[in-house]
Amino acid sequence: MDYSKITLIKDRKRITREEMAELLGMSKYGYDKTIRNQTLTVKNLEKIAAFFQVPVGYFFDETDHNRHDPMIDSYTCKECSKYEGMIELLKEQLMNCERRIEQLSRELGAKTAEKNIKSA
Repeated sequence: MDYSKITLIKDRKRITREEMAELLGMSKYGYDKTIRNQTLTVKNLEKIAAFFQVPVGYFFDETDHNRHDPMIDSYTCKECSKYEGMIELLKEQLMNCERRIEQLSRELGAKTAEKNIKSA
């Protein structure tokens, strides 16, 4: 396991050692000792992964994390920006479709009411 990735993601997300210790239910000194001695339990690793919204396997990936890491730097990732633009476009298209459905529903309701009046 790459313990330096815990420190890296913690620092990049601006989480303090105190906050990490609180997340794991231990003192700051206990947290420091755990990281220094590399004695993190699976349960605590799962808590950390869930907190940072990364898979547990992220901490076992030996990729050079000193360079850009899209797992934790998504706000700078060009690929992510491309998808964010696509998502915004799809949201806009969805809203347009929903408006059109509402319009058609009103028209259908009006025609149904008109038909019922003629039938009566």
